[in-house]
Amino acid sequence: MLAAEQGWFAPISADDERLIVFAWSQGIGFYQVPLDHPRLEPLPLGTVSSRSGSEPSDSDALHALWDLFVQGQLVGDQVYWRSFYTPPLGLLRSGFDDAQPELLSDSFPTDVSFSAGPGYILTLQRARDAGYHDIGLNFVRTDDSGCRSVQGPRGEALADVALDATHAYWIGTRTAGSNAAIGQNTLNRVDLETGAVARLNLPGIMPDYYRSFLAQDDTRLFLSSDGALLSVRKP
Repeated sequence: MLAAEQGWFAPISADDERLIVFAWSQGIGFYQVPLDHPRLEPLPLGTVSSRSGSEPSDSDALHALWDLFVQGQLVGDQVYWRSFYTPPLGLLRSGFDDAQPELLSDSFPTDVSFSAGPGYILTLQRARDAGYHDIGLNFVRTDDSGCRSVQGPRGEALADVALDATHAYWIGTRTAGSNAAIGQNTLNRVDLETGAVARLNLPGIMPDYYRSFLAQDDTRLFLSSDGALLSVRKP
C-alpha cells in the first residue's frame, strides 16, 4: 500500500499485475504500481523530477504532462493527445511503456477537437445543404486507410460522444422541432462503415436524465444521470 504522505495519486488503469497512476510525489507524471510489491515505478510515457518534493525541475515538461493527464484520451492500452509544449509537436499516440510516442499528425489544427476510437480519430465537420446553409454536423473518421464522412447530429446541439470499433454514439440536445421537444436530450448512433443513423430509445428514462458518457465496454454504455450511473445495453 502507498501511504497518502507519499504524495497525490490518480488511478488511470489496472490489470492483474499493476496499477497505472498519475502521481504528484517525489516525481510528477505517470507511474506503475506493481500489485505484488506496491511502489512507484516511472513509466516511459513521462515523469518530471521534483526539487524538495514540490517544485518541478522542467516547467515545459510539467505542463506537457499535466495537459496529457487532463486532456489525454485512453483507448485500450493507447493514449491519444495533442502536444503543445515538448517535441514532437502535434497529435500523438503512445502506450504507457513505449519509449517514444507515435506522431499521427504534425499539422493537426489547434482549433479542432477530436475523439479517439480504436485505431482511428473522429473529428467534426459542418454539414451544409445545396444552398450552403448549415444543417448540422458530420463525423469525419480518419485512420490508416484515409478519411471518410458520415452523418452526425441534425437539429440538435452535440453534448457528448462515445466511440467503439464500429459506431459513434452521441448525446444531443434538440434545438429544432416542436416546443415540447426543444431542449430534450437524445441518444443516437451512426454506423461508421455504412453511415446508417439510429435514435436509441430508453423506455422509462426521461430524455433530460442522461448528460454525458462515463465509460463503455463491448456491450454497454455507461452514462451520467443526475448524480447516478445509467447502464444502457448497446443494440
